Amino acid sequence: MNSATVDGLNIVDDGEGTIDLTFSYANQSFLTSFALTSQGQLEHTRWEHGMEDRIVLWGVPMFDCEFYGKCGPFGRCNAQASPMCSCLRGFDPKNPEEWYTGNWTSGCIRRKSLQCERVKNGTEADVNGTEADVFLKLGNMKVPDLAQWSHLTEIECKDKCLKNCSCIAYAYSSGIGCMSWIGDLIDIQEFPKGGEDLYIRMAYSESDGNHRQKVTVMVSAVIGTIAIAMICALLTWRFMSKRRASKGREDLLSDTN
Repeated sequence: MNSATVDGLNIVDDGEGTIDLTFSYANQSFLTSFALTSQGQLEHTRWEHGMEDRIVLWGVPMFDCEFYGKCGPFGRCNAQASPMCSCLRGFDPKNPEEWYTGNWTSGCIRRKSLQCERVKNGTEADVNGTEADVFLKLGNMKVPDLAQWSHLTEIECKDKCLKNCSCIAYAYSSGIGCMSWIGDLIDIQEFPKGGEDLYIRMAYSESDGNHRQKVTVMVSAVIGTIAIAMICALLTWRFMSKRRASKGREDLLSDTN
């Protein structure tokens, strides 16, 4: 607080869950206030006698990514990227028509359902006989809103989330502990540096390991096909060579006779 205030901040608790911070200015010729807008922006406004309306002195946040839910559920905001909003890996825009015009509030939806959902819907009969879900690591993240905290180790945090079908993400911070999320992930932001490692639950088929396995199978198939073609070409060449040699001998004997 600066010298324009009389005595700093006063805390007023109504005893019913509402706490106010109040202060008074030495100069009473103007009125000032702090307000949190419906977009999640904290604004400092001032009104002086003779003014038709209040003027905004400053507002926080200063960057679009600071607005709550800017990129919608399962959307990631990066102030240095263009466009600033992108879907998490394994997700696609829920409303592509809105998304690609710069309205990201509808967020993203999962491309492939998780293991528990597939079993529940009857598309897979046995959890033990299917590929388990995996976690995708996202670094330098502002973690989503509405986290559930617990005092677990990092390994315990991962195991607990993996065994709970409702848990779709977790993060571990040495200063905070284990954080986990259920439902939609909202208000995710990617920083140039700092932040936390966020682990998103996804279907095994969306993982890097499965992708590499598919690439390996494809490369092996291509190499096998080429090898078979080369062997066939070699056998054909040898057969034709023998046939030409045999025909040459026959022609030579015919000329001798």
